[in-house]
Amino acid sequence: MMDNLKVYLTLLEQRRIEPNFFTSEAYLRASKVHVEEYQGLLCVLANKWNVLTPIEIQQKNITPVWILSPIWAALPSLSYEPRYRREFLDYEYLYDSKQFNDLSGHKWNVYRKNIRKWPKAHQNWQYLDVTPTTNLRQVLDIVLKWTSIKRKEVQDFDTIWEYFTKHFDLKRMKILYNGDGIPVGVNAWDESWKYINFRFCLNIPDQPFIQEFLRHQFYTDPEIQTSGKLINDGGVMDSPGLEKFKDKLHPVEKRIIHSLLPV
Repeated sequence: MMDNLKVYLTLLEQRRIEPNFFTSEAYLRASKVHVEEYQGLLCVLANKWNVLTPIEIQQKNITPVWILSPIWAALPSLSYEPRYRREFLDYEYLYDSKQFNDLSGHKWNVYRKNIRKWPKAHQNWQYLDVTPTTNLRQVLDIVLKWTSIKRKEVQDFDTIWEYFTKHFDLKRMKILYNGDGIPVGVNAWDESWKYINFRFCLNIPDQPFIQEFLRHQFYTDPEIQTSGKLINDGGVMDSPGLEKFKDKLHPVEKRIIHSLLPV
């Protein structure tokens, strides 16, 4: 028997409701949400907020029966009740991984140069799968080093730690080693019914241009390229620099995710 979170995600898929970056089982379990039934609705809850838009359990052509409590990350394809006001939460970037196969032309000029700089300085690098029994400790070391220099940007360390230390059947991770066999970066991703969610791209300090190279490894990974899904690369977390960087990667779509607050 499915628990309520699995039921919620299954209903999204069955009804082809557009997911956002947060509608993955791996992320939601790491966030320790709880899903409750309320007046025929399934509500994904944390800290007295609906994390996502509540959905009706029985209705096939969904028209939500709204309850007046805040919704943190509203699902983009559902209309909203007039007694709510929308508030900007973040952007959400969608990419086609296959567009990273051909980097010819002026628009890719800077990116094309930058992805070559780190591997040129670090010969004999390796990009390998992560498993709990082999190199997970090295991944966690990267996470700790990354969070130590990103304290102001890290919004929920407990969720990040939970994500990397549990639920291995719900996500994929790959780790980057430099030529000396030192672990320097990690990519982690999971899925919704429609997208691959590029959840984390982390690296240790003092590695110029490693972010560009790590991201390129992810986007050109055969596993990603043959998935048949677009990539949801999440938002920018109030970082103008990250927004500028993602804009230059030529997204298929840059859309806004709203919170909904009762009027």
